[in-house]
Amino acid sequence: TQFQIMFGEFQPDWNESIDMIIYTMLFMLLLFLMVLNFLLAIVVEAYMKVREQNELCEVEMAFFTDVYYCYKSVFKRIINKWPGAFEMTAKLQLLSNTNIGYHELQCLKLFDSNE
Repeated sequence: TQFQIMFGEFQPDWNESIDMIIYTMLFMLLLFLMVLNFLLAIVVEAYMKVREQNELCEVEMAFFTDVYYCYKSVFKRIINKWPGAFEMTAKLQLLSNTNIGYHELQCLKLFDSNE
């Protein structure tokens, strides 16, 4: 039967008749193409979801835009007298708490406060 052929269990005399050989080969080709179609549908659907998410992503921009915002963040850090990344990392590693809030950052005295 076709169910047995699908799992590789052929009739003992399947290769004696040219009609049965053609039928079996066409059936196996049809099964292969159907499974390939299912696999491609899954992959294309996943690709479309990722592509849609990338189009909505505001973080991923053009190269020159990214460079502009990198320099802009450096200038903002200098103008606002914010600490650098290495200085901030070194100070935060000194804290033993795993939860760091506003009070802990204020105690580090890295930021200038007008209050």
